[in-house]
Amino acid sequence: MSIPWQAHVQANARPETYYSYSVNTSNRTSTSIHVQLFVSLHMRWWSSYYSFKIAHECKVNGVYQYQDIKTTRYMWGHQWEGSFYEGDLWWQYGTYDYDGTAWHGPFCVFDADVPIGVDDTNLHIIPCITQPPITGMGGDGIYAWNHQDVNNWAGAGGWWRPFGEDEQIGSYAWNGHHYDGCWLNNHYLEELDNAYVGAYPRPDVPPNVKITPSRINVAKQDTQWVTGTWGAAQRASSYQTFISSVADVAQNQQVYMGNVNATKNRFLCRPWTGADELFDGAKFYLGVRAVDSSGVTSRNDQDGIAWSNSVTYFEIPSQSPNVGYLIGRKGTEDEILFRGESGAKLYYSGQYDGSYPIAKLRLYRESDGATIDWTPGEATTSVGKSLRKMTVPGVDRPREERVWELRAYNTKGRPVYLGGVKANGWLKINVTYYGGVIYVFDGEEWHEGICYVYDGTSWHESDAVHVYTGSDWKTI
Repeated sequence: MSIPWQAHVQANARPETYYSYSVNTSNRTSTSIHVQLFVSLHMRWWSSYYSFKIAHECKVNGVYQYQDIKTTRYMWGHQWEGSFYEGDLWWQYGTYDYDGTAWHGPFCVFDADVPIGVDDTNLHIIPCITQPPITGMGGDGIYAWNHQDVNNWAGAGGWWRPFGEDEQIGSYAWNGHHYDGCWLNNHYLEELDNAYVGAYPRPDVPPNVKITPSRINVAKQDTQWVTGTWGAAQRASSYQTFISSVADVAQNQQVYMGNVNATKNRFLCRPWTGADELFDGAKFYLGVRAVDSSGVTSRNDQDGIAWSNSVTYFEIPSQSPNVGYLIGRKGTEDEILFRGESGAKLYYSGQYDGSYPIAKLRLYRESDGATIDWTPGEATTSVGKSLRKMTVPGVDRPREERVWELRAYNTKGRPVYLGGVKANGWLKINVTYYGGVIYVFDGEEWHEGICYVYDGTSWHESDAVHVYTGSDWKTI
């Protein structure tokens, strides 16, 4: 409920009386505003008169003040024609106050700073016109007991104190009466209607928030800085900055990066995420909220933050070799003496260094897990291919085939695949283990050795040994 700014007072006593309020405000800050409340009073008819005390009690946004308005028995209006003088009880014909309908005031009944919220747009003013006792307090003469000196509402004794217990002093302290005091108003402590003052002027939301670059290679995530810029916001003295990994800012997942005085900021994304590493497709946005000299922001919710375009981290995948073959002493691709060879050569090509270069290559035999590792720096170049000399382990028996995989790993220790795609796997090399074995008795013991065949010009390693059983040849 509320009361109007100008109206008849609520009291029932005669003469009928009226009030009119006005308010001035100044020095609005983020937490307070200075308020001056004024009231003017008048009576209904020119022959109305009043010669007792008037005061005012008030709360504005919870702050209390008391103020006397009239403290003597000097007449407002007149009781009879002509003039009358008795101490400070008097009226004089022809003066301004002789007319009871004349407005008295404005009287300043409140003058103080009061608290107010940043976004509050109305004052909460509870004004009360009151009547402190002026007679019946032990005085005599014009201050002696007087039945017209009514200080409370009908049926209540004492002096009405709207924000505390009534005080049992005055002419009617212990005498209930059937009518109210002449100037009592706002019995139910209602607020003045719509005491609008407007909201505190928050700084504007920063315009044109942008970040560069828009794409960063993941390999440069700890060295490539992101630069954010934005336009100056009205009433802003500094700016709060945020980083978020989601475009939907309503999810409230931003991380506060700090306050800056300029209209730009440089930062690395990864440290603010808490992640050990950023991967391909990671995306981030810069948010900026203006702050004024009092610490008030351009709204304190998501709508007060302006967001930038995104910066996206990308990875160029490295690629493992897509061509490779082994050359043993026989000189034929992918044929190795079954005993194994220490001077074998692996030729390979098609590898590509992306964001994270190849740091290790591995030849892996699927049948038993035999492994040969080397780094790119340990290889040389021959016939347009990388060349790595190595010892290739053998197998137990000749004329066997084994599958080797040519694997690769990047500087992060992660696998690198054919074409950079995991589904493609690695290059497979099918190796044939050739050779024939014969035994020779030297008269004392048997010796195992590799069989060679002489063609009349040179010796050749045998792919196999054949024995004639008398009816046919068998391979052993």
